[in-house]
Amino acid sequence: MTAVNIGRLTISEGSSLPRWGYGSEPKDVQTRHVFSDAASAAVELGWSPSLPQEVPQGFALAAVEAHLPQDQQRSSIAILVYRRAETAESFQLEQSVLGQNALSAHDQVEIPSSGLHAVSVRDRPGAAWTFKLPPALLHSPPVELAHVAWEEGDRRFRLTSATLDEEALLLVAESIQQAALSRGG
Repeated sequence: MTAVNIGRLTISEGSSLPRWGYGSEPKDVQTRHVFSDAASAAVELGWSPSLPQEVPQGFALAAVEAHLPQDQQRSSIAILVYRRAETAESFQLEQSVLGQNALSAHDQVEIPSSGLHAVSVRDRPGAAWTFKLPPALLHSPPVELAHVAWEEGDRRFRLTSATLDEEALLLVAESIQQAALSRGG
């Protein structure tokens, strides 16, 4: 079984449905707020989400979801949704701050068997994988979801798209790292 360590997270291939965890399961419900811009979400989150400097042509930030746990010991999560205005194409950038109390010392996630492999995002270890979801309707094709995940400093990132492939997501990931470095982070 393939496994890739990206920092405090180990991603391994398995045969079950995707499960993406941030430590133990919450005992309470997270509060979800949707914002039209990252600055407004930052006020709610208490930290500023990193933004990519480059996105594929036609994509623009459509919304930022701020997921806030009721238990302040857990990590808040920002999900930035990018869409092409004229189509339903999109990709998501999920990120969280890796607080000492928010996550266990080392987390693990198991994904369906999917060609998981190690990648590098600005010389930091990362993982990429693509898996097929069963068709939503009887005569529709399966959906392929590409993922890239990595950690940068005190942040964990995951890009996901049914529109973009791993290579395109890696280009977006590289621009996020450059943005963080250009701000001194």
